[in-house]
Amino acid sequence: MTSIMNIPLTEILWVIIPALSAVLYAAILYSYGGNWRDLDAAERWLMLFVAVAALWGLSSVLLHVAPGFISPEILIRLVALFNFAMPLTVYGFTAYFLSRRKAIRLLNIGIVAYFVIAVLILTGKVVYDAHVENGVVSQKFGPAMIIAAIYWVVYMYGAGLAILREWRRTQNTDYRNRLAYILGVIFFLTLGNTINVTPLQAYPLDQLFAAIAAGLLALSLAQQHVLSAQKALPRIIGMVIFAFVYVFVISASLYILGRLARWTLLMASVFLTLISTILLLSYEPLRRQIYAFINNWFFEEYDVNQLLYNISQIATYLRLPQALGQDILKELQKTLDLENAALILRHEIDPEYRLVATVGFRNPPENIVFPADSPFVDVLADVDRALTLEELAEHPKAHGLWQREWDALWRLNAAVIVPITSDEGVIGGMVLGPKRSGRPFTLRERRHILPLIANQIAIALANSRLYAQVQKEAEMLAKANEELRELNKIKTEMVQNVSHELRTPLTLIQGYAELLAYDMLNSPEKIKEAGEIILEHAQHLRHLVEQLLAFQRLQREGIQLKPFDLREWLHHVFVAWEPTMERAGLRLTMEVDDEVGWALGNPEYLRQVIDNLMDNARKFSKPGGEVRIRAWKEGDEIYIAVSDQGIGVPPEKLPYLFERFYQVDGTATRRYGGMGIGLALCKEIVEMHGGRIWAESEGIGKGLTVTFTLKSASPPQTEQE
Repeated sequence: MTSIMNIPLTEILWVIIPALSAVLYAAILYSYGGNWRDLDAAERWLMLFVAVAALWGLSSVLLHVAPGFISPEILIRLVALFNFAMPLTVYGFTAYFLSRRKAIRLLNIGIVAYFVIAVLILTGKVVYDAHVENGVVSQKFGPAMIIAAIYWVVYMYGAGLAILREWRRTQNTDYRNRLAYILGVIFFLTLGNTINVTPLQAYPLDQLFAAIAAGLLALSLAQQHVLSAQKALPRIIGMVIFAFVYVFVISASLYILGRLARWTLLMASVFLTLISTILLLSYEPLRRQIYAFINNWFFEEYDVNQLLYNISQIATYLRLPQALGQDILKELQKTLDLENAALILRHEIDPEYRLVATVGFRNPPENIVFPADSPFVDVLADVDRALTLEELAEHPKAHGLWQREWDALWRLNAAVIVPITSDEGVIGGMVLGPKRSGRPFTLRERRHILPLIANQIAIALANSRLYAQVQKEAEMLAKANEELRELNKIKTEMVQNVSHELRTPLTLIQGYAELLAYDMLNSPEKIKEAGEIILEHAQHLRHLVEQLLAFQRLQREGIQLKPFDLREWLHHVFVAWEPTMERAGLRLTMEVDDEVGWALGNPEYLRQVIDNLMDNARKFSKPGGEVRIRAWKEGDEIYIAVSDQGIGVPPEKLPYLFERFYQVDGTATRRYGGMGIGLALCKEIVEMHGGRIWAESEGIGKGLTVTFTLKSASPPQTEQE
């Protein structure tokens, strides 16, 4: 290559510029976050390009310095070998970055073509007869140069056109910016190499443009938070100092110190580099300031350690999972400058994952549920880092993802999904929206920072669930205590009611018995009246005691059911109660549908039910009212209802009527008697018949209707005959 520059200073630039390019690419390579095994296909091709570009610059430096132990013929072929590898690596990155299947197939052809061109380069069919004189390189082009040039144009221009087409098609601002950086890298690489193969042969402009491309690439990766200042800075400082000291001394020697031995200059450069690096990195305050400056201006927008500390502080306070998740999401939204964020957790009972907390939504989405057997949950269990939507779509286990799950992620405005796992499996996941700045989540965030936060959340959630369980048990204990207090209250009221119900007839019996004992009744009529009163109240006492013992007898003996004629049974009930209702000033009516016939039950126990209902209707009705018995059939059930026009029951108290010892008016001064066990006994008997019982009332003064059901039955065979 014969340069158009003919001033002595250019001899220094011929070495400094490619050295700068090599240092920049090497710094990117060494500072890239993540191991090779963790990189996807696009990232691997990108790192191959960076490595090839660094070697291209290094071989150019060596070629112009022309050390005596390496032949210029070998070095020129190395320069060509690395130069022609660049379009292939750029195209490989483009093919996988854009996920173009046709481009990937063409890439495979390009790999074969490159190996053919590499053989041609190494055999001298592309460049040959190279020699260096005072830093000026001269060489000849072989017959295969035209083939290599076509290959270079096809793959470099092909990558550029593909990126340009994608840039024009997309409307996403962040994605367009990333494509613009890639397009800039390809443009400067193409421009430099195109100028260098023209008749001008303007070396080292190709290396200068390659250095500019390296700067664009570094800026793009820094904005995506891929580069880490803590890891990159010592390496970059050491490489820059070493390279510039070495290159400057060696280059200057070509013009000023040409008489010094190259090995002497090399040792002096190494010594100066080591001394400078040790002095710079050993001064702790300066190093911290440099770290902070680079992090603030080029790499991170926030303090990662502070973020982790804040979340650990949030996790310290015991709260329910919803409140804990809400506070953690708020911290993430504030620090990462997110548009929105959501937390999905596994339900304690149902086999599904539900949305429990959101921030940043004007109208938070509802009914977000992922079944436990969803492919989405399988993906979360299979990865140990945060996934972008593109990575989620490419995951093998996500191919069966249901449309409603994609819709849920779309409603959550998902940009990144962070799995939250523990020894018990997948606890849940964070669904983070895009950043307000438009910048993507970096590789470091997705592989290191967000998983660390997820681990903290998993520990906090374990403590939170334990706290929730303790709180739930405390609530259950409080409820049990409340029920116990209620039972004590009922017991107290029951004792009062039973005492009141027993004291009244006993007082009357005792009074009339004393009158009889002391012969204080002087007429047969009064003696007879006293005897009737004593008998009536004795029977009432017996009825009260039988009711108290009925529950125990039911549980001990059970009920034997048999078919019986319900229509005839109801007729006996009507005949038995009609005189009692007349004495109370009430009119008793009965309506039995024609379909009502035989039922399955125990007539004796059912008589206790109907008698309790009739007695309540009499007791709570005013004279002049009506008590009505009605029976009808629906399906295989027979309905029996007793209605009155009495005092009624407040609707809010209807559910408690069938509880033991419950009184609508439970005070000792209540107007109506009773121990509050009649309806409870009715409920017990009806349910042992396989039926149901309930009460209906429109309110105070609107009467009450109590209905119970029985199973219909066919008459016994003997009866049919």
